[in-house]
Parts: sequence; C-alpha cells; structure tokens
Amino acid sequence: MTDQSRKRKVAAMALRVAILPHADLPHILPCFRIGRELLKWGHDVRILGSDVHTLGRKHSDAWADQLARFGLRGREIVHRSPDMTFFDWFIQQLRELRLDVLILDAVWQGLAFTCHNSSLVKTIIVHSAGLPEFRYTDMPTWRFAHPGHGREHWAETRRSIAELDQTAGEFRGMISSIRAQSGAGGAGPEAFAFGCIDFATLPAIRAMSLCPAAEFPDERGRVDYFGTLLPGPADPDWKPPPSELADDSRALIACVFGTTALVRKEQYEWLSSTAKSLAHSFPECQVVVVVPDPLKPQDLTDRPKDLLCYPWIPLWEVLSTRTSAKVLLSPPGVGAFREAVASGTPVVAIPRRLDQFGAAARVEYFKVGSVVISRALPAPHLVAQVVGHVLQSEEIQVQSRRLRQEVLAFDATLPLKRFMENPSPGASHLT
Repeated sequence: MTDQSRKRKVAAMALRVAILPHADLPHILPCFRIGRELLKWGHDVRILGSDVHTLGRKHSDAWADQLARFGLRGREIVHRSPDMTFFDWFIQQLRELRLDVLILDAVWQGLAFTCHNSSLVKTIIVHSAGLPEFRYTDMPTWRFAHPGHGREHWAETRRSIAELDQTAGEFRGMISSIRAQSGAGGAGPEAFAFGCIDFATLPAIRAMSLCPAAEFPDERGRVDYFGTLLPGPADPDWKPPPSELADDSRALIACVFGTTALVRKEQYEWLSSTAKSLAHSFPECQVVVVVPDPLKPQDLTDRPKDLLCYPWIPLWEVLSTRTSAKVLLSPPGVGAFREAVASGTPVVAIPRRLDQFGAAARVEYFKVGSVVISRALPAPHLVAQVVGHVLQSEEIQVQSRRLRQEVLAFDATLPLKRFMENPSPGASHLT
C-alpha cells in the first residue's frame, strides 16, 4: 500500500467527535485524555463548553491551562452569548458539526435524550469520571459498601441511599435540570435507577476510563471501559516529577487529598500534622504532602528533613516512576484510584464524600490497601499505624502488583481505539 493510499484509508476512517466535559478538573482530565488519544488516530475532535450556562466554573476558566497541554488548543467551541440559551446553542453546534460521535460527561447526560430524538448524532456516549454515576440497580453511591460485606451492612446502605435519593439532592437536581431543557427529556417521567443519580433509560452508551479488573465482578460489562488513558513520557500531557522525588532509594509515602475531601484551613492543618507524624514515624521514608499555598499551615515551615511539601504534584508521574515501596494516603477519588492501581501503589483510603467511598470500597475489596472510615478526620498517630501496616503487608504488596499487571494488559489492547472502530454498547470491548 502506498503512502497516498494509506492517507486515504485513514481519512475515510476518521470520525467527527465532540466532547462536552464538566468544568471541573477531575472530569476535564479523563475527557481531554480521550481527546488526546483520538487525535493520535487521526479523528477530528472538538471540545464543547459554556461560559453562560455553568455548573460551577466557566469552561474557559476551568480548562484554560489544559487545552495546550493536551494538544487541543483551537479545537474548543464555547457558548459565550447570553442572548442564546445553551440548549439552542448546543443544537446549533450539532447541526453544524455533523458528528459521528458525541461524548457527554455524566454531569451533562440529560442532553442524551435530545441528541437521540433529534438524530443529529450517530453515536452518543456518556462518560463517567466517577464510579457511581451510571449504576442501574443497587450498587451504592456515596456510601462505603462492596461485595465482601454482609447482608445487614448492605441493607443499611440501601436504606441510607434511598433516604438520600428522596431528598433529590444537588446531583439529581443538577442532572434533572439539564434533562428538562429538552422536550424529549422534560416530557418523560423521572426515571432514576435505585441507589444512583442516573436515568434508568438513558439512550446512550455508558463508558468510563478504567480497567474492568478494578471493578466489582457483578458490575463488569454494564459499561464500556476505555482503559486508564494515563500519559506516558512521549505524550504532551506528561509532567516530569520534581527532581527530588526521583529518589528511588527510599520508600515513598504520598499524602494527597485534593480539594474535594479537604476544603478548610483546619482540615489542611490536620493533613500537615499527619504528614509530620508520618515523617517522624518512618524516618527512612520520603514523605510528600500536597497542600495548596493559601492553606499551608505555618508549622510546615519547620518540618522534618524527610518531609517535602508542594502545592501540587503530578501524582501519576510520581507514582509510576517510583519502583521502590510506596503508599498513597488519599480519600481517594476515582482519578487517584486509577493512578494508584495502574502504578501498583497500595492505598490508605480515608474517604470523605462523593465517589471517594466507592473508590475506597474497591481498595478494601481488592486488598490493595486499607480503609479508615470515620466521621471525623482520624488522629495522626492512628493513620501512621495503618500506613505502617500497609508498608509491611506482603499480601497488599502482592495484590497491588497483580492488579497493576491486569491494568497494563488491558491498556495494551487499546480498548478506546477498538471501541471507536465499532462503537456498540456492551462487553464486546473487554478482551
């Protein structure tokens, strides 16, 4: 085959794809990673967003420093005119773009009803950045439960979730408001599945950026898995770790909580006290704590020499390049869980809210760490005890390496590419 015929073949297979992420970094990153991969394979990718109809931040603000990083600069299309409703703007974009594939972040999934009925898009995908947003039946959301727990625990979990659902909290209200913008969505009855914030009859393919090996057995096959899509050194979004974190001679304890689990200054004071306790308890280890500068406690200026403090670190790059023993102390969200299992890093999970409970449940179920469930933030000396157990547990270390190998084997099959070649729902892309 000549170079010219190869180019014609690639052009014939290229798809027109638009991605609408939620304007929050844990949602933007997996969506942009999908865009990065699709660009590699010659697809025409557009990123949609709104600075008028916002669910929190404006898209232009939220992704400002990410577009160039992922090679997506100039591919963004943003709703900026208050004279046009977001819904009308969105339909106009669909008509002009003539898409083969539309990828909606799960927060925007209510738009799938309009897209389906308008026949303006061939394939609609709802991508979930968090674990609980696509559950059909009784998989708990926002609560700590996994298949290893007994019937009584599950019964109590179901009751608490049912009570939460009846309050029509912020997530249900947010998604309902998006659905109601379309005639197709607004005219239908409320159709939430039990125990989740999603619609039971969503006319779209459900997917997430994860490996099925990191999912509970009964949940596998309910969605399509695109792989972790985490960057390698050759990717434009790879961030080299700080040079002092390249020291592979010592074990690493990384304390990373993000801005979802901890939001107040006193909570970050707890984190700094915990990090200092870990540094004193494990002087042979390198301890890293991430605390945003405006919230950094004064006592971190006087810290043990083996404790390093940063306002941010490239967590995946740090974890994946360290081959010595390591532990991640984190809530964790799905992003941190994905990076931990893909790098073979055991986790000490202290979930606080949202999908952190679902990710922590997987840490315990797959025996890749330990979980501390507590209404209040646990005492630093208790955290140090749990970290010590994880560092010394041969079973946890072995399980973490085993799960990493399963993730690597799945990622090596290029599941997203296979899906785009044949975008149909179900478990056909799992092997």
